Amino acid sequence: MSIHCVNLEDTLNYVSISDVHASPDGNCVLYRTHCPIADKNTYEHQTILRTPETTYILEETILGSPIWTDIDTFFASVSTDTHAVVLTKYTGNAHESIGEIPYPLHLVEVLDENRFLLLGDVDLRFKHALERGMEKEDAAFQIAQENEDCIIAEEFPFWSDGVGITNGHRNLLFLFDRRSGLQALTEEWFSTEQAVYDQKTDTVYYTGYSYMVQKPLQLGLYKRPLKELYEGYERGQAEGKNLLENQGYQISNIGVCEGKLVLLGRKNQEEKTGIFLLDIQTEQIENLITFEIDPGTSVFTDVAYGNTRQWQVRDGKIYFTGTWEETSELYSVELSGQMKKLTSLGGIVHGFSVSNRGIYLVAMKGLEHQELYWLAKEELSEESPAAPEAITDYNRSFYEKKTLSIPEPYTWTDKYGFLIAGYVLHPVNQKPGVRYPAILNIHGGPRGAYGAVYFHEMQYWAANGYFVLFCNPTGSTGRGNAFKKIIGGCGGSDYEDIMGFVDFVLERIPEIDPARLGVTGGSYGGFMTNWILGHSNRFAAAVSQRSTANNITEAANKDIAPGFIRSMTEPDAQDKYEKLWEGSPLRFIDKNTHTPTLFLHSLQDYRCYHVEALQMYAAFQYLHIPTRMVLFKNESHSLSRNGHPRNRIRRLREITEWMDRYLKQ
Repeated sequence: MSIHCVNLEDTLNYVSISDVHASPDGNCVLYRTHCPIADKNTYEHQTILRTPETTYILEETILGSPIWTDIDTFFASVSTDTHAVVLTKYTGNAHESIGEIPYPLHLVEVLDENRFLLLGDVDLRFKHALERGMEKEDAAFQIAQENEDCIIAEEFPFWSDGVGITNGHRNLLFLFDRRSGLQALTEEWFSTEQAVYDQKTDTVYYTGYSYMVQKPLQLGLYKRPLKELYEGYERGQAEGKNLLENQGYQISNIGVCEGKLVLLGRKNQEEKTGIFLLDIQTEQIENLITFEIDPGTSVFTDVAYGNTRQWQVRDGKIYFTGTWEETSELYSVELSGQMKKLTSLGGIVHGFSVSNRGIYLVAMKGLEHQELYWLAKEELSEESPAAPEAITDYNRSFYEKKTLSIPEPYTWTDKYGFLIAGYVLHPVNQKPGVRYPAILNIHGGPRGAYGAVYFHEMQYWAANGYFVLFCNPTGSTGRGNAFKKIIGGCGGSDYEDIMGFVDFVLERIPEIDPARLGVTGGSYGGFMTNWILGHSNRFAAAVSQRSTANNITEAANKDIAPGFIRSMTEPDAQDKYEKLWEGSPLRFIDKNTHTPTLFLHSLQDYRCYHVEALQMYAAFQYLHIPTRMVLFKNESHSLSRNGHPRNRIRRLREITEWMDRYLKQ
């Protein structure tokens, strides 16, 4: 039988799906596809409209997501002629331009036939220039010139990974009224995270924070009765009362349901997440439900591009994706507090859109790539979770042709009593009686998890004669709230779990050569790789990707620095630098370190800045340990998932060749 193994070029041989939005009746659905194009070193993005009769591609470059009403579709798009942002209404095949918007805003909600809620990132310099009467093109040119020669920072943090420099930028919330034009709902230093509309009270509720220098750690919840706009509302007016002030809530999602604001989050930094209800009339808050599952999709893969909603409040129910054990599925909660698991795909539900007839989902099932799935309303009423049906086949030809390594599950119990789950991929061409090298792959986070889904880099290593080991140590999601607390901090129980998992697997698979072990990981996985380098020499090779090494410099450079430093010490503590240094991998790199190590990093990675890799690389050079560093230009923290196609291939080639050099030769 011919074996068609996964190869390097297959890094780009897939189609991703995102931004799924169903029409209210469920007969139509809009979504985006993303396909890497190697020769152009970019991605082809298409907006697809699927109807009962046909499927076709929309020409507009849509900002954000479309909004359906019963008969119309609305969205903000970029004009191909003027490059202006235009608010557009589609009815059947006819379209109507509602108005032009000076900022790159996306549509949040259609309030009625005249009013539209919009949100987007605005450079305040551009906003002020327009308010002074400057033409848009002139204002944009002036700002581009200012940005060409230097970066100015007056805020902290002043950049964001995957976005760029954010100094002087805010997510501004606007109301567009066809009768009176565009009007700000928030003061200009306020940055809005989410917004929802309550039709009964004609009020917009939104989360966010106002700041001029340092971004606050906690979101506030505010309301703006729209009647204020017509009763003397003054521009620049303060946000008013924070409905959650001094109550300790950390809110990630909001919605409106039957006279209640529905809030997803936690209170007082407790690890238990839940859903809370805030009565719109009394503004009193109550707990509806807390749960052990982790809301959101946190099972990792490297073949998914783009985002789809993972939270929706509709028809008296709350829908959300959640991660439990090693899968991410779809769940619902009634206002009575009853929770139900709706799907049993055994993989990853990346997002969904609910309609009257059922639910569209973007998901990966087992070792299959992403497809669009359909879950009929009748199946939702059944007691047990349903298995949605795939209604697209963008990627079927790939996994039908390739010979893949099936993840073999292993579990063991650590000394703290936690069940550590993991997997092993066997070499695709494994021969009896032959010993093979192995690569330990450590996931990022640490909030996140590996599952038995398609992960390209690991399938590629298995196709090239490696065992691949991967597990979910304490700190990972999917095993309950107590499991997410790393005993002893990063480098404590998580390190013990990872090393213990390796021991456990080696005892059970004699075909793995213990003298030819490699280790790699990115982000938190890069931190752990660096930590291992200073605490063990059992690995013959290592590749540290987008890593952290020195908590002191990380606290200064990270785009989420304020929250990061508070998770480890108080910013004004007398011994804060000592505490940060104590948990830094760089501290342990010394003459006892011997593992040859490749350091990979992106120059525009603002989550883990490349100075972290530079420090590790320099330490290895001073100690005369074999090392190499590759810095990727014009890439962010997400290089392995949505970086430029050629760089994604180069990254995987660099890792594999480094492992081959020290584990095969």
